[in-house]
Amino acid sequence: MKTGCHPLRFWAFLAALTGALSSPCHAQLVRVAPTTLALPADLPVTSGYTLENAFGTLGFSQPLAITTPPGETGRVFVVEKTGTIQIVTFAPGTGVPTKLATPFLDVRNISGVGTGAGTNFMQDGESGLLGLAFHPAYATNRTFFVFYTVRISGNRHQRVARLQTSATNSNLADVATHAPLITQFDDASNHNGGDIHFGPDGYLYVSLGDEGNANDSPNNSRWLNRDFFSGILRLDVDRLNVGQPGGSVEPNAHPAINLDSTNGNRARYAIPPDNPLLAPGIVGTLGPLGTGAYQTNGTLLNLTASTLRTEFALYGLRNPWRMSFDRPTGRLFIADVGQGAREEINLVTSLGRSFGWPFREGTIVFSSAPTPVPSAATYPRQEPIHDYDRNVGSSITGGIIYRGTRLTELFEDYVFADYGRGRVFALRQAGATWSRRTLIDSGATIAGIGPDPRNADALFANINTGVIQRLVRSGTTGTAPPATLSATGAFASIATLAPAAGVVPYDIQHPFWSDHAAKRRWFALPGTTLTATYAAEGGWTFPTGTVWVKHFDLESTRGNPATARRLETRFIVKTATGAYGLSYRWRTDQTDADLVPEEGADVDYNVVVAGLAQTQRWRFPSRNECRTCHTPAAGHALSFHTRQLNRLRTYGASTDNQLNHLAAAGYLAPASAPTPQTVATLPAHAAMDDTTQSLEHRVRSYLAVNCISCHVPGGTALGNFNVTPALSTAATGLRTGALVNNGGDAANRLFTPADAARSMILKRILGDGVPRMPPLSTNEIDRGAETLLRAYIAELASRPTFTEWQTANFASTTAPAAAENADPDGDGANNRLEYLAGSPPNTAGTDPLAVALTVESGDFVLDFVHPAGRNAFIETSTDLTSWTRWISPGNTAPLWPAAHLARELRAPQDAPARFFRVRLEER
Repeated sequence: MKTGCHPLRFWAFLAALTGALSSPCHAQLVRVAPTTLALPADLPVTSGYTLENAFGTLGFSQPLAITTPPGETGRVFVVEKTGTIQIVTFAPGTGVPTKLATPFLDVRNISGVGTGAGTNFMQDGESGLLGLAFHPAYATNRTFFVFYTVRISGNRHQRVARLQTSATNSNLADVATHAPLITQFDDASNHNGGDIHFGPDGYLYVSLGDEGNANDSPNNSRWLNRDFFSGILRLDVDRLNVGQPGGSVEPNAHPAINLDSTNGNRARYAIPPDNPLLAPGIVGTLGPLGTGAYQTNGTLLNLTASTLRTEFALYGLRNPWRMSFDRPTGRLFIADVGQGAREEINLVTSLGRSFGWPFREGTIVFSSAPTPVPSAATYPRQEPIHDYDRNVGSSITGGIIYRGTRLTELFEDYVFADYGRGRVFALRQAGATWSRRTLIDSGATIAGIGPDPRNADALFANINTGVIQRLVRSGTTGTAPPATLSATGAFASIATLAPAAGVVPYDIQHPFWSDHAAKRRWFALPGTTLTATYAAEGGWTFPTGTVWVKHFDLESTRGNPATARRLETRFIVKTATGAYGLSYRWRTDQTDADLVPEEGADVDYNVVVAGLAQTQRWRFPSRNECRTCHTPAAGHALSFHTRQLNRLRTYGASTDNQLNHLAAAGYLAPASAPTPQTVATLPAHAAMDDTTQSLEHRVRSYLAVNCISCHVPGGTALGNFNVTPALSTAATGLRTGALVNNGGDAANRLFTPADAARSMILKRILGDGVPRMPPLSTNEIDRGAETLLRAYIAELASRPTFTEWQTANFASTTAPAAAENADPDGDGANNRLEYLAGSPPNTAGTDPLAVALTVESGDFVLDFVHPAGRNAFIETSTDLTSWTRWISPGNTAPLWPAAHLARELRAPQDAPARFFRVRLEER
């Protein structure tokens, strides 16, 4: 009979006799200490910082924001409060910065704003040109947005407007394309917010203050049905699928909304369908949201849907002067300027949250809060991740997560400033705790911080001095890394790359894509007694001082191994708190390799491809780029784990499973080390070109190898999917998970069956309108991966999910006959087993596995059909209660065949009676 106990695993039972096989002996790898290694335990520690002009001698007029169009690295746009946007370019080769003579934009040239003494542009107080954001598709649509202050009919207004760059001059805005979206009357010159950014979801986020003065005297912050103040707007500036099911919707009418006469007097933006104030039932339940829920007497408002400002995504902010998205993770950080007691930094955990103003200032009750102050139970709010009092600073300037290549020690810190006290800080996360340290205490008047597109360094806009600055170290302490590869002590011979004693070579199943380079690998554990803790799945743990070495060769004539030349050798060193990386660039004469500068390097090499001379750019990673991938979530060592190491390797004259070698030599903790018997049952990645393995197994292996440093729990990347290889494909979200940004088509997925154009994975691999993946050191397209992924996308149409299979066979997923454990044809195989085996659920009399058991010469022989794309193995029992894997050659490591596979397993008889079952697993 056939039955099942796990939703993804089912069995066929057979009664028979069998026996056990003796386990094979394994080769010995002799462990010695790597005494020649001369790598420091950690990188040098910085003793202090100063600020220097990042652009030589260039100066600006009250700069307050710094940004760059998406995908560009050769231009920086500096927003000046006085009304202009300047462009800085960098000379090829030398990188010398130049400020273009003509500004990119002068808002006073916009019709209706005016120039000269009669200008309506306002820059008093905190007013002026405050924000700039480039559309995600700027490279093709030339569209950008600005936030500025303008006088209309004698009154101050804050405006968000859309423009385009000139069609003939990419360094000049076309003011004739100016189109305002929102023009909000403002009674005061301060508390304007004014920062604008596109989020990873493709929507425009706009920060707004509470209008000005003190104590929220205009009474804006508690209302969600009045004007555009005291929160963060989230706008669909592309008006995607407006009026269609699941599409964006029109905003509620408001005098501040500018209408488009060319589009039926509709707004120039729409409300994203998942904005929080569009949620069903939100009207009448605004009390829990806090902001707008209370009148001054504390009674609940009775709002109607047509009055809500559905543009708002976040509420309860006093003056969110600067905010930023951390691009790899999609996290939004908002710095909110306090009144008289606290400055705060907020990390957005979800939309629809209130940050407490005017009832809260930072983590305390605001001293002049309206009464009654609601309790936390009736007024839930999100507390800041960090706040500080007036002894530390008095006007916070929001910053960025540091991902620059120059200052390794600041990697992933939130770097920000305080304008009032002239200080620069770094905020570091450790779990749920964020701790602050002071980097600069110099009186610098920093009004904005943005990334340098060349190296992701933090650039500081000093509004009073007019200088764009960057941090530089004033000193360091500690041991510097060796200057040459030979000085690392990793190799006994640089000429032959023979490893030093204790530096052990290893091989992997599936290499990471590295722009056509061939690679070799070694590792070393300190001493002779410290061990790695093995795990059958997931990352291992390693002692401090563990070293991994990876060497790269590049063919000068692609496809001809005889032309390979040494290119780079990299190190990852496990430290007490994480890991660090070093890169060594081989000299032209191939005699040695030199330490690459901390910020990394890009070098062009001449190669011949299909008979044609080309230039290939190779990225030598910065030390922070090494840390970007070699994360704790990924286990620090990306290829040193079971699925990669589970393969044969020859050490000396002996060949055995590599895991057996490591265990026998004492590199793995005895309590956790696998045995020769258990090694045979462990999973392994499939090579990309191994056509005996299923497409799904090869694709899952490819994704695990190339994406796992980011797309796993605790990883740093966006995406509603998880490439952990132990998960079933159904559990990963690869086929069903909604995209963070679907590009305006709700049918787009990472993998869309039979539809390559709607499969974002291909766009990512090709860099088709989006940054290419993997994100670092990937300048060449992986054509092998492209072929593999296209084949898998095509196959998915014939590889339904279980719910799709239910619908196809029963026209329903809820009908009794469609239930997972139902057996509608009465053949003893329930629906899940029929699905896994690929057999029809409504046709009786067919054995989906075609199992046959015979006795031959004292052996039991089990023949069965192994279904394509499933793992299948035999378990045995003498009492139908306790089951173990049958010890038989071939009944060992997981196998995911590309096609149905006839298999035969045999083993000697060893007991009077045994039962057997075939176990199937879904990938």
